[in-house]
Amino acid sequence: MSPDELKKVVTKIQLGDSRQVDANSLKEWWDNIGGLDFADAIAAVTMHRQESTVYLLAAHVVGNVRRIRQDRAERASAPSVTDDSKRSWRGGQTAPKPDNFEAMVAAANDPAKFEEQCAIYNRQLADAGFEIDRSYGVA
Repeated sequence: MSPDELKKVVTKIQLGDSRQVDANSLKEWWDNIGGLDFADAIAAVTMHRQESTVYLLAAHVVGNVRRIRQDRAERASAPSVTDDSKRSWRGGQTAPKPDNFEAMVAAANDPAKFEEQCAIYNRQLADAGFEIDRSYGVA
């Protein structure tokens, strides 16, 4: 982060607990968190305020940034449902949008009408060669 961004982070910290900030304390914060990403540091301060009543220290910011980065890395490495995985899951095809989509939306609050619209869509899928899985909603 830049020195101006550090001032914004420390100002956010100051607003949370009314601590005194001067040039020396800014230098200390710079030495401890100046190498962090600005957005991550702001998020780390917010995280601390939401999770703890302990007086916020630089170590809390650094630790929370570490958690943020770890969460980000885990999400990035987690398998996602892509169009390709949907196609392989359904034998290489992606189900089409229902021809009766607007009718389905209009019937959303009426279970009987919605079930009727789902049956129409299931016929559309069957006509397109999809195998209909009727086990959904079964415990």
